[in-house]
Amino acid sequence: ARVMLEPQLGAALNATLTDAWVENLVGPLTKSVSKALAESSESILKTELLQHVTSQVTASFTRTVTRTLGHVLGRALSRNPIDDYYCYYCREHQIFCEACQKGVQHGANYDQASTV
Repeated sequence: ARVMLEPQLGAALNATLTDAWVENLVGPLTKSVSKALAESSESILKTELLQHVTSQVTASFTRTVTRTLGHVLGRALSRNPIDDYYCYYCREHQIFCEACQKGVQHGANYDQASTV
């Protein structure tokens, strides 16, 4: 009878241990792995999204700043400082107003040409 009891006891013990192992280890392990995967993929997605948005904003910002600075520098370099002198005297003393007006017109022509 002892020989017959041992295989049955071994099988029952094996089944009980297997059930306990599955319940106590596999469930929490699966939960931990799933949580870690979700957190790491969320982090990866955030990083990828941030990199994409940053690259798009940087490209757009660079174009805008380059265009603006190009226009401002072009306008500043094309101006004749004597026009400021003439316009100051026109404003303050009502002389050189014709020369001031020519300078203002030249600036307006430059602005119009640079926007085309």
